[in-house]
Amino acid sequence: MDLKKVNIALRNFAHRIVNEAKSNARSKSVSGKMADSISSNVVVGKSVSVISFFMEQYAQYQDLGVKGKKSGESVGKKYYGSNATEFKYKDKAPPPSSLDKWVVRKGLAPRDPKGRFKGRAISSVGFRKSITFLISRKIYNQGIAPSLFFTTPFVKYFTDLPQIVADAYGNDFETFVELNINKK
Repeated sequence: MDLKKVNIALRNFAHRIVNEAKSNARSKSVSGKMADSISSNVVVGKSVSVISFFMEQYAQYQDLGVKGKKSGESVGKKYYGSNATEFKYKDKAPPPSSLDKWVVRKGLAPRDPKGRFKGRAISSVGFRKSITFLISRKIYNQGIAPSLFFTTPFVKYFTDLPQIVADAYGNDFETFVELNINKK
C-alpha cells in the first residue's frame, strides 16, 4: 500500500516545526548560524516512519536551558519525559575564549574614543577583568534560560499529529481499496 497522504502529512508536520523554530531562533540569535542549521528528514516505511530534526549541537542548550551552579533551570524532563537530559553546570564554566565572537557581535566589546576595539581578552586586561570571563562566570552561576524556540512549535503541532496521521492513513487505505476493487 502506498502511503502518499501519510508521507505528505508527516512532511508538513516537520516543515511547520522547522519554519517556526527557525523564526523563533532568529529572534534570539546573534549570528543566525543556529537558525540556519535547523532542518528535518522524514522517512515513511511500511511498518515504521521516522522524523528526524537536526540543528547545531548548542541549540539544545539554548532551547531547554542549562541550570547554573546557583540558580536557573533546565526543562528537558518537563517537555520530553523522565528519560530526557537535564543540562546543568557542575564544576566547569564555559571557556571565556568561546564567548569572544559573541561579545563582539552583541556590541559588548569595549572600544576606545576612535571606535577601535580595546583589549577584552585575558592576555591584555588580566583574568578577572576580562569581559568574557565575567560573562562566563555569570553563565556558570545562573545558567542559560530556556528559550523553547524548538520545543514550543514541536509541542504545538505534535498534539494534533495522531489525528492527522490517522486521517491520512484512512485516505491512503481508501485509495488502496478503490484501486484494488477497480482492478477486478
